[in-house]
Amino acid sequence: MIKILFRKSLYFLSYYIDKFVTSPERKIFILCYHSLGEDDWFHNIRPGDFKNQMNYLLSHYSPISLSDLHDFLEGKKTLVKDSFVVTFDDGYRDILSVKDFCSKNQIKPTVFVLSQPQKANRDELETSRQFLKNADLLNLHKAGWEIGSHGATHIDFNRLDSEGVSKEITKSKKDLEKALKLSINYFAYPKGVYNDKIINVVKTSGYNLGLSLDNTQINLRANRFTLPRAGVNSSHSLWEFRSIFLPTTAKVRAAIIKVFGIVKY
Repeated sequence: MIKILFRKSLYFLSYYIDKFVTSPERKIFILCYHSLGEDDWFHNIRPGDFKNQMNYLLSHYSPISLSDLHDFLEGKKTLVKDSFVVTFDDGYRDILSVKDFCSKNQIKPTVFVLSQPQKANRDELETSRQFLKNADLLNLHKAGWEIGSHGATHIDFNRLDSEGVSKEITKSKKDLEKALKLSINYFAYPKGVYNDKIINVVKTSGYNLGLSLDNTQINLRANRFTLPRAGVNSSHSLWEFRSIFLPTTAKVRAAIIKVFGIVKY
């Protein structure tokens, strides 16, 4: 109860600090979702709640794709409004429930999938949910979604040797490109785990961006291979959702993690 009250206080303060403190830089943020369903799994969001969250964002921000963000970071594109990117990790089939909604609202998410879902580490995933099939991924791509790699099996990256890193990062890219006949340009670190060795493999494998779960800000100075994302889970009310991606929240959350260790927010 104390933790929940503390979190609500943090989000309340962050919302009003960012509302009244202006910055010359555009607000740009990436949201990280996993599953969409009606059950109470921590990483699940009810489709109706997802749509409410998107409707809130659409009234204040502009939806962009990861390709748009990459072009902005490379100086090839200008963003005229504060902007957001939607991403889904793991590639669960239940996200198909919002395909038409996203198309209608010009939201172009990126879904990060496993190249060997049949060998997925279910203990790490903490769920037995069904994965998207290749035909599903191609249909999403046709609707404007982008496909990225989330590794081969969602193994704990802290346990990988050099061969394992190559399999999860380099080979997953090649296997997905072969299976889907698409370029795979983005990588999302499973559970946000990375180190200098892992980042270097992502770079040399030919990815354009690497996405983390860090608590930093996105601007032209941001590291292209540790781009931060704000995780959204079933514990967030719509009122709290307004704040989870704001710069003030990220700074405070980073300070909390530095002092107390990893905390789920």
